[in-house]
Order: sequence, then structure tokens, then C-alpha cells
Amino acid sequence: MKPAQLEPLLQPFLPLLQANCAGLEHLVYFDAKHVICWHDAALPPGVAGSIQLRLLNKSATPKPFEVSGLQAQLVSPANSQSPGHLALLSSNPIPAAELKNSEDLVELLFNTVEVSGQYMDETLQQEREINDLAAELAGRYEELNLVYSSESTRLLPSLGRNALEEIVNNAGTFMDVDAATLLFPEKGLELTHVHHEDVEVPLSAVMEK
Repeated sequence: MKPAQLEPLLQPFLPLLQANCAGLEHLVYFDAKHVICWHDAALPPGVAGSIQLRLLNKSATPKPFEVSGLQAQLVSPANSQSPGHLALLSSNPIPAAELKNSEDLVELLFNTVEVSGQYMDETLQQEREINDLAAELAGRYEELNLVYSSESTRLLPSLGRNALEEIVNNAGTFMDVDAATLLFPEKGLELTHVHHEDVEVPLSAVMEK
């Protein structure tokens, strides 16, 4: 999920966690690939990137560590299927008892991200399916339009050549080509419809193929 999508979901957790963890100042959320997904707007520049480097280098530990004068505490979900990380940043290390009291809130935060991500994935998948269906229906419509606009071939056989000319004309229009040609050598039939005056159709080359 994008930071703009996570902002309204995660920002409310900061004051809730601050009520349990004395001195907590900032939050940074990382996904399973250690990508920085969200942090509060007041976070000093470069802090999130420094924590990310520790995660990527596998040098980050559950124990507090210092980053730009702040104490960082990484926590991961216990029950959620989302294997991300949450960094809690404070002026002093957060006591273990306070972290323990915040476990339910932290788990709720991870579950919120997980459920919202699943919803977004399902929504995007539905949009893709709808777009694919729309494209398929558009193609089918053009095919049907071509067939029905050429119904005179079936209903009015007496039209003969005129009906075939209409088919060639429709085919060229719906396929958006410069020219369309119908060749039926056995019947000595050769019909061409040119959609642009400056286009020349090399029928001799076509016949050779």
C-alpha cells in the first residue's frame, strides 16, 4: 500500500501508543521487504533510511539501538500474517513493561495493515477483471457489428456483389486498416475497398502469396 493510503490508518496509532509508552515520539512502518511504507510527518530526515539499512543488512535486533540521537525499538507481529516491522522511536529506551502493555495495540496495527492490503488487492483485481471484460465486450461488439451490418449477404442473396462489397468495406473500417481486399480466384472475384486515396494495393503481390 502507498504511504497516502496508510496515513489515515496508522497515524491514529501514534497517540494511542504514546499513552502506553512514555517518551514515544515517532513511528516507522516497514513491509516484509523492508520498504519504508509510512512514518509520521514529524520524523527527522534520514532516520527511517538508517533503520532500513539495518534491516537490509540484518543488523537490526529486537534490542533498542540508537539512530540520530533517538532510541529505536523494532517490533514484529506475533499473530498477524503480515511479516512487517514497526519501529518505535523515543528519547529514551522504552521500558519492557510498557512495551508489553502495548502488544495488543501493535498487533492491531499490523492486522489493520494486513486487512486493508487484502481489501486493496481484491479491489485492484476486480478492477482488472472489469477492464478485461470491457475490452472483450468491445471486441465482441465490433465483431457482431461487422456481422450484423453485413446481414444482407444472408438475407438478400440477390444483392450478390453489392453485399460482398459491403462486407469488405465494413471489415476495413472495423479493423482500421488503409485498405481491405477480398480475393476469390475460383470465382474470378476481386473486391478492394481503399480507405485512403493515396494508398495503392499491390494485388499482384497478394496473388502470388
